[in-house]
Amino acid sequence: MAEDSNLSVLSFLESHILPLVPSLAESLKKGIRTLDMGCGRGLVMLRLAELYPKSRFVGMDLSEEAIEFARGEATRRGLSNIEFVVRDASDFDKTAQPESFDFITTFDEIHDQAKPLNVLRGIHRALKPDGVYLMQDINGTSHLHKDIEHPGRHIAANRPDVTKTTVNNLLSNINSFGAN
Repeated sequence: MAEDSNLSVLSFLESHILPLVPSLAESLKKGIRTLDMGCGRGLVMLRLAELYPKSRFVGMDLSEEAIEFARGEATRRGLSNIEFVVRDASDFDKTAQPESFDFITTFDEIHDQAKPLNVLRGIHRALKPDGVYLMQDINGTSHLHKDIEHPGRHIAANRPDVTKTTVNNLLSNINSFGAN
């Protein structure tokens, strides 16, 4: 599913996804640190690294096979502004370096996590105070015919900016329901 999602995201990346957040493309042009959690084979990060050579990109995934593919692609493409790491996100709340990323993405990833709240807490910790978190996830229903629509249609953003404040609000809402 992750690779299907990456292909869907790629088809909308420049035309629909990046424009969701005002000034994001401009920030990427100037140079920021970006993390994609659950990057799979790294297709989204590889494309961004090609488009924005002044930015630094990190792709993280649990699959060693996927990360090996991504590393090979980065080498083949001659990209020096990207790295890929194998790791489990379930303890990201404890291991994330504080305020280390300007932009964090999760594409079709949070619903797969054993401990999604830990992942979101880690994202909150890793974001710089004015950092941006962009999440796309499944819009599941009990109607299969609705669930097979193109995932790119369900990408949403809290306009005008998706910032650390938005992640604070998301965590607050999750905590209010007693989730962990």
